[in-house]
Amino acid sequence: MTILDILLDAALSAMVALGFGMLFNVPRRLLLPVLGAGALGHSLRLALLMLFPGSLSINTFAACVVLGFYSQIMAIRYRSPAMIFQVTGAVPMIPGALAYEAVLGALALGGLPVGVMDDPLNHFARNFFLTSVLLGAISFGIILPSLLFNRRKPVV
Repeated sequence: MTILDILLDAALSAMVALGFGMLFNVPRRLLLPVLGAGALGHSLRLALLMLFPGSLSINTFAACVVLGFYSQIMAIRYRSPAMIFQVTGAVPMIPGALAYEAVLGALALGGLPVGVMDDPLNHFARNFFLTSVLLGAISFGIILPSLLFNRRKPVV
């Protein structure tokens, strides 16, 4: 993997985030920072995987924390909800292929023919667990900066 791979990943992830933002009617003035959110999250995760191979979930969490801070900064700058940037930036990181493989494993456990699997239970459990951990890493990583930025002053 090279820098060119990371730039290509950033461009493709930005397009996914842009498409998702347009699908849900994000205002035009926010589409450029939405592009940045999509490019930042997924390409940072890829770069972290290149530097620290082995733990997809930890690298996903770290990339989502950075994405969360980016979202908070963009929300302040553009006076809009941070959720716009958080969700559109996280969409490219959703583990759709792993979830699909988990469903195939579950179908194989039910006796439906889905192809050749050595151990359907292992296939299902591994993919379901990894999907769950990655979704948890995305969720907590994005929310963590919101907890730091949106502190309420106590009412006296």
